[in-house]
Amino acid sequence: MKSKMNRKNFKHGDAGTRFYQIWNNMINRCNNANNSNYGYYGGRGIRVIKRWEDYLNFKADMYERYQEMAKLHGESEVTIDRINNNGNYEPSNTRWATKSEQSLNKRRRKDNTSGYTGVSLDRTDKRWRATIAIDGKQKNIGSYADIDKAVRIRRAYEAYHYNTIQINDDVIELQRLTKGRKA
Repeated sequence: MKSKMNRKNFKHGDAGTRFYQIWNNMINRCNNANNSNYGYYGGRGIRVIKRWEDYLNFKADMYERYQEMAKLHGESEVTIDRINNNGNYEPSNTRWATKSEQSLNKRRRKDNTSGYTGVSLDRTDKRWRATIAIDGKQKNIGSYADIDKAVRIRRAYEAYHYNTIQINDDVIELQRLTKGRKA
């Protein structure tokens, strides 16, 4: 019993760090109905695995990769991202991503009429517009008579700028597809 009390009262010293804030925000948006983002997470059934409800377990599983990403992109640019946007926060469904990479991994908007992220019908000229967010700014890729061409070009921009592709509504890192393959 005493060891449980000591662990519960143990101060990890990370409370002011960005890594701890990311963990705390993840827990709150999934578990706290008073959190402003709860409806998009816990309210939709998104959960944090039991193991990660303990900060030290989360740190043991995720901190090394977080440090690698922070070194590459800057700590303020690193976010936690669920690979499957409808899945839970768990090791097999969680990665560290830049804000730009994470912006790609969103649920399709309710007003989306094309069925494809970044492609919409312009009602004024009846053409399909392809757009993409790059460094937080919306870029118009082009306007096409054929929806398939708009989707292909949008996905090519996505692969080039973010090193990802979309397959069946899942955003997949191109590195994952090539891991383990011999050159």
